[in-house]
Amino acid sequence: MLESLRQIAVGNQGGKRRNNTIIYMAFDHEEYDSLDNGLIGSKFAIEQWLMPWLTKNYGQHWETLKPHGIIVLDTVMNYNSSAQSQIIPPESEPLAYFPKTVSSLKSDQFQGDFLAAIFRQNLDGNLASTFNSEWLGEPQPEFEIEKFGIDYQNVSDDTWNLFNDFFRSDHVNFWKTNIPAIFITDSANFRGQMQQCYHNACDNLTNILTDNNVRFLGKTADTIAATLDKLSEAYNTNPSSASCNGDFISILRISIGLMLVMI
Repeated sequence: MLESLRQIAVGNQGGKRRNNTIIYMAFDHEEYDSLDNGLIGSKFAIEQWLMPWLTKNYGQHWETLKPHGIIVLDTVMNYNSSAQSQIIPPESEPLAYFPKTVSSLKSDQFQGDFLAAIFRQNLDGNLASTFNSEWLGEPQPEFEIEKFGIDYQNVSDDTWNLFNDFFRSDHVNFWKTNIPAIFITDSANFRGQMQQCYHNACDNLTNILTDNNVRFLGKTADTIAATLDKLSEAYNTNPSSASCNGDFISILRISIGLMLVMI
């Protein structure tokens, strides 16, 4: 989060201005056990801060501004280029909904060498496609990206529970609030050593702080900054005479290893 913020700040100090607003937020209690099954921090942030802020600055009809959306990053540092390091659990029947993605994984011998972007096809497509194109525009092509576009509006009650692994982070609360959101992840406990170390003592700096993992994380941070630049409609001007009145809003988030930002 801080690295993408640093890049944005450097641009601003160099004379960049933006047509759209960027807001960074951080919240916790994603996995806090409750009657709501967690995600308490983002729910509180939306209800107690974001909605009042939007209403104060843009009025009751802020939704007409068409927010670009929120990017939720949840575990994004585990890279593994070994064959069969990416687990596809047998209960993940929803993978049948992503034939191109599954075909790509098979052609790579199920290497855990990608960042996964999870989004709703009809509602988050612009944000997802911008993030995807900026990722592909960055160097280091060995770090790949795979898209999981869910036909969210046509998921039936019978198949809803099959998608649990795609709904396990704070993007869900933004979906419920009609704010576009994409979920970016390395797949957490479905990759390499995290099958054993996820939420256990071996999830530590000794195991996770490798050159490849840091470079993988670096590409993610660079892509975030590039996506923010694109969606905030950054332009160069004399900083002493520039104004910054945003007409659209977009959001990006990381919390406790996740980030939240709003454009």
